[in-house]
Amino acid sequence: MPNHDHLARRPTIADVARHAGVSTAAVSYTLNDRPGVSPGVRRRIRAAVETVGWVPRPAARAVRGRGAGAIGFAMAGPTRLFGIEPFNLTLASGLAGELSGSSYELFLREVADVEQEAALYRRWWAEGRVDAVFLSNLRDDDPRIDVLTEIGMPAVVYGDPAVVGDLTPFGDGQLPAMADAIGYLATIGHGTVAFVTGPPQLRHTAHRTQAFLRACRANGIERSTVVAGHYRGPYAARITERLLTARSRPTAVIYDNDVMALAGMAATRALGLRVPADVSLISWEDSLLVRNSHPSMATVSRGVADRGRRIAQMLVALLAGEAVTGGPLEPSWLEPAGSVASPGGRSRNRNR
Repeated sequence: MPNHDHLARRPTIADVARHAGVSTAAVSYTLNDRPGVSPGVRRRIRAAVETVGWVPRPAARAVRGRGAGAIGFAMAGPTRLFGIEPFNLTLASGLAGELSGSSYELFLREVADVEQEAALYRRWWAEGRVDAVFLSNLRDDDPRIDVLTEIGMPAVVYGDPAVVGDLTPFGDGQLPAMADAIGYLATIGHGTVAFVTGPPQLRHTAHRTQAFLRACRANGIERSTVVAGHYRGPYAARITERLLTARSRPTAVIYDNDVMALAGMAATRALGLRVPADVSLISWEDSLLVRNSHPSMATVSRGVADRGRRIAQMLVALLAGEAVTGGPLEPSWLEPAGSVASPGGRSRNRNR
């Protein structure tokens, strides 16, 4: 295998930024002739380039219009998960559909973990494979943010704007849906509610968990339980069995994705309990997996493909040197269905 260690030792735009006493964004704007940097700062940055010996790599030239014609999207996690967990694939479909009308194509790759993903970004940038990347599923102390900042690769990040640094954030606007879901459950009589989360190291898991606990307090739900899970069905089934065999079992359970929700429904039935008469269930995703369940699964709808299209528009605009601000097309919302009812009652749908 080729050894790229010598590439990592080359001066980066982070070195230029430190020497010039400016942000990496200012360096990137200057090197790519984008507006927003004063003439004096530009001169200082160009002097720093000469001093530290920075030279453009192939992908750096791409930003100035002779690029790879590709947007990168690396999905970190077990490969077998992508065949059944549709969120990333739906997002990628939206990205690819929007990019089909541009001069860029989507370059999709699966990797085992975020460390491999960060290394992949270095290789893509050094070899000129992509012009920009899309990043999702932020972690605490996420190594990918530092790598993208160091090498100066343009990126749009789906997640918390507070931790993306100079990269371009795309806020999701999903948290009000948790208050909506808990408020609805409280209104129809639920007082014991559980939330089976995704991996706890993901920042959006922490944000949803905080939103869940806040909403329970605000709606007077005194018994609330959070169980850290994984985006896999068998794990969610075991958690569901443990929750529903407890002395004070929840009358409603919210799952962090559709695979978990369907596994929870199967586990509920295996215990001889009825959905929704004994337990109400809500999925955070609204893919075809849960739309065709019986009873129909109540979901939090987010318009994932539309978000993918918006992110693609942002990436194309970013590479064109335009000012880019992120934001969701619309907030997420609760779609009650047959899996939700008053405790011991019939299912109830709410028209919006």
